[in-house]
Amino acid sequence: MEKLYRGKGWIRQGLGWALMMYLVLVIALPYFEGKPYSTKGLIISAVIWAVFGLGYGYSMKLYYDKKRKKEE
Repeated sequence: MEKLYRGKGWIRQGLGWALMMYLVLVIALPYFEGKPYSTKGLIISAVIWAVFGLGYGYSMKLYYDKKRKKEE
């Protein structure tokens, strides 16, 4: 698992996590609840989830780097 976060892999992992969260929380749930979408809301949510996704990916990179150094 830690190999996924080495190098620039943390970016791909973070954005993948953000995409999944965006699709579920911003697209799917409102759809099933019958709530309307707004273009502005979709764009703002996409940016917010991308930022949080990068934060998640980077924090996981730091975690696995620290864990790897501890094991050496």
